[in-house]
Amino acid sequence: MQDSYQTFASFYDGAVFTNNQEKIELIRALINNYAPRAQSVLELGCGTGAILQGLVGQYDLTGLDLSPAMLRVAAKKVPQAELIHADMSDFNLNKSYDVVLCIFDSINHLLSFDKWEKAFELAHQHLNEDGLFIFDVNTMNKLDRRTRANAVVQDIDDMRITAHMTKDSLDIYTWNIYVDDKSGVRNDFQVSEVAYPINMIEKGLERYFAVEEKLTGTEQPVSEYVDRIYFVCKKIK
Repeated sequence: MQDSYQTFASFYDGAVFTNNQEKIELIRALINNYAPRAQSVLELGCGTGAILQGLVGQYDLTGLDLSPAMLRVAAKKVPQAELIHADMSDFNLNKSYDVVLCIFDSINHLLSFDKWEKAFELAHQHLNEDGLFIFDVNTMNKLDRRTRANAVVQDIDDMRITAHMTKDSLDIYTWNIYVDDKSGVRNDFQVSEVAYPINMIEKGLERYFAVEEKLTGTEQPVSEYVDRIYFVCKKIK
């Protein structure tokens, strides 16, 4: 399978429009609140290791990602973590953890709800008793809004990145990303996402988890109209 992030991985962190520190502080607070005795963390879709890096020194860390290029960046940033090349909807580590994370809307990149449910099942299988599963999602509202917005343009070092989102007839949202370097060479690639309603996500979780809390990470209440929702879930037998 071609690695969509092969070109993008080296400057992904600078191109992602988000506040990593706020996310890290939120994740720390949620773990401290819901699993204060946690010692081990597995992150699904760990990317370049931004979240893992923020948890160094507190937990035994493992990261899993489908992109070898992203994992190479993560290995340099977080040498303390065990990093595994695998699909979050198809893996078996023969090990269990106190906390499983899936942040930066990584689960949206699984392009069918069957795969979302498989990821929920595997998170459950890899958690210790009463383990904690925290993941966040982009909402359909956010992705729909991005299809109507102007392209995002950002200059990083000698690169110009242009990205715009489209939606196809199967309700798959695709970031079309173009990277132009100073010599005029263009690389382009696509990254796709899907989104589902809150009640459908909760239905998919109910065999494996009790949802302890849903939050937005902002002062906005949880609804289909916010951009992002965090699900905080406890493993059930």
